[in-house]
Amino acid sequence: NLDPATGGRVFSLLRELQQERAFSLVLATHSERLGASCDRVLRLVAGQLVPLDESQRRAYFEDSGS
Repeated sequence: NLDPATGGRVFSLLRELQQERAFSLVLATHSERLGASCDRVLRLVAGQLVPLDESQRRAYFEDSGS
């Protein structure tokens, strides 16, 4: 529950570390802005993780109002 500016800085730092050290980063968020900046997006649908392809991601985040 960070304010948007602090959350953005924390996310940027995590992404830098991820790229430097080549590890996987799992992020659970309701933030469309953060989700849109991730390399891969999965949605939880009826208890199952469903990957979104690029066109689905664009449509999802555009429809979400971000």
